[in-house]
Amino acid sequence: MKSRDLTILIACFVLILVAAKHGHEIAAVSVPVPSSAAAISASPTPIATGPILAQVKQLFDPAPATTSTRSVYPRRSNWTLLDPHLSVRAAGAMDLETGVTMYQLNPNERWPLASLSKLMTAVIAIEDVGVNTRVTITPQDLSVDGISGDLQAGQQYTVEQLLTIMLTVSSNRAAMAIADTYGFQEFVDAMQQKASQLGMTQTTYVEPTGLSQLNESTVTDLEKLAAYIYTNHPEIYAITRQPSATVEDLNTGATNTFWNINEFSHTRSDFYGGKTGFTDEAGENLVTLFTYGDQHLLFVVLGTTDDRFTQTEILYNWVIQAFTFHA
Repeated sequence: MKSRDLTILIACFVLILVAAKHGHEIAAVSVPVPSSAAAISASPTPIATGPILAQVKQLFDPAPATTSTRSVYPRRSNWTLLDPHLSVRAAGAMDLETGVTMYQLNPNERWPLASLSKLMTAVIAIEDVGVNTRVTITPQDLSVDGISGDLQAGQQYTVEQLLTIMLTVSSNRAAMAIADTYGFQEFVDAMQQKASQLGMTQTTYVEPTGLSQLNESTVTDLEKLAAYIYTNHPEIYAITRQPSATVEDLNTGATNTFWNINEFSHTRSDFYGGKTGFTDEAGENLVTLFTYGDQHLLFVVLGTTDDRFTQTEILYNWVIQAFTFHA
């Protein structure tokens, strides 16, 4: 018998003894004895099967090396570069094309969303309410804090128009009008159900504007939502990157022009979209997508104690220096 064959047989018997000692079930199968051992035994020999045996077998019969030389990009290429110094509570950076995570800081810490909540509000407005649905502004809609959007009772807009107001100037009243049209609690329930469907297990929504500090999420969950919007509703990002937008009251024909409060919509041509958020409890939050070559890079910063746009640019610059995106 060759030394290699004898070693395999010994390894198999040792595995049987170990498995029996620890109470593991052993499946017996018949395998031919190596030809060089035919003089010892002419009948098949039962041996233990399972993942452990498979690992041992691979030591002696390794799988042929793959011929693919493809590398996964982006990949970290500059390891001498220190991690970025950020004044944030949590942050993350991800390549949306590949799902590669490039940076994380406290990615699973729950934090108040503020107006980042409106990203999910937009998803439910499109999927459940319908962009062509007409909405009449009511006094109840105007009772919520925040005057941005210059909405007045009796005005009528489509959901699409209200989304434009909500996403460019972060109008709480536009968000409330959409939710009230559908049914406030039903709308909030739909937001929470969608979060569950997307695997956003650390996210809570109790209203559609983000004014409540009970609206909470994490960097990890926000990355899931941002990726879903990128794939299924890029029109949301298209709205958010407009420097300005004009809407028309369907009742009177009067028009109103709004200037985007997202600084990147005015200063960066590579800005693909995103959403701002601020409350006293949350501090400054920001979700941002940039186009980089044929990639789309996602950045999330939560709870900034400094300017959220500056913090995002610090993280962006670090990613570009630390990672290689193509072979």
